[in-house]
Amino acid sequence: MFSFISSALGGSLLGGILSLFQKWADVKAKGMEADIEIRKMESMARLKVTEGELAAFNTSQQANEDIAIPANTPAWVSAIRVLVDAFRAFTRPGLTWAMIITLSCVIFGDKLGITATEAVISDFVFTTSTAVMWWFGSRPLARTAK
Repeated sequence: MFSFISSALGGSLLGGILSLFQKWADVKAKGMEADIEIRKMESMARLKVTEGELAAFNTSQQANEDIAIPANTPAWVSAIRVLVDAFRAFTRPGLTWAMIITLSCVIFGDKLGITATEAVISDFVFTTSTAVMWWFGSRPLARTAK
């Protein structure tokens, strides 16, 4: 009789534990499904924002390409515009190369003393690497994507 009661109690206890575990697993699975659905909606929202940003970027790039000079503009103004545009286009790479050359002269040249070189070198390396990475990191997509 004792074995029957212990078997019944043991089976009931095990069944109850397994039932609780099953309910916990179901709740956990529904929570994961809800979490996946939330992440999916967030991803779709981010995708829409990114698509909007890309469309705005493409529009701004197209607007920058068409810089028209009025027909009644004197020839010297058109020539100066070309020089200004060339200077604008050369400024960043020119400064970058100047910093690289200056850094090379500071590192490999013996014109400065050791203390002056040590005092300047870390700041100059930081500035030069920032300029180089800025220059190469912000190139237009049309030039880098081939």
